[in-house]
Amino acid sequence: MNYRIFTYPQVSPQYIVAHGAIGEETVLNPGGPVELPPGTPVYKPGNYNIYAADSAQRTILYADPAGTATSAEIFNACPGCRNWRADQIRNEGSSRLSTLAGPYQGPERETWSIQMTEAEAWLINMQAPTPLLTALAVNRGITIDALVGKVMENVQLFRAVSGVILGQQQALLDRIYTTQNITDLLAITWG
Repeated sequence: MNYRIFTYPQVSPQYIVAHGAIGEETVLNPGGPVELPPGTPVYKPGNYNIYAADSAQRTILYADPAGTATSAEIFNACPGCRNWRADQIRNEGSSRLSTLAGPYQGPERETWSIQMTEAEAWLINMQAPTPLLTALAVNRGITIDALVGKVMENVQLFRAVSGVILGQQQALLDRIYTTQNITDLLAITWG
């Protein structure tokens, strides 16, 4: 695929004084009509603003068979494209991590670190205070020993699976920040 970089001309200032129905008013500068190049928008900066002095904030990258932009030109004109792609990867990683905890509501998840801390302390010293685990075990009708086993089993499972997800995410991010080819950057996705 070829790409075309399109940088909107700066429209300045953002507000102009116009004669309105009740006198002079400050209104948004309508600017001039801008003709877009053919093709599909691939990247638009999150802080996009046609009034920005920084041209990178007015630049959109298009997939265009007639485009001639090189990867170096694209990375120079669109410095935020790596971070934009990294945000997409992190959002998917976050979604995958959230799926692990999906069946559990927020207030219950907020006790996980306490449960883990108490379970680890109990494994080291069976006399360690475990107020949360004791209350949970009593109300479930199971022994503290059985509950500690369940908690630690869940801790180990969560650590292992979240480690896989975070490891995959970091590998994708490493590729994002090292590739010098825009097509390769856009192809970096979760498998």
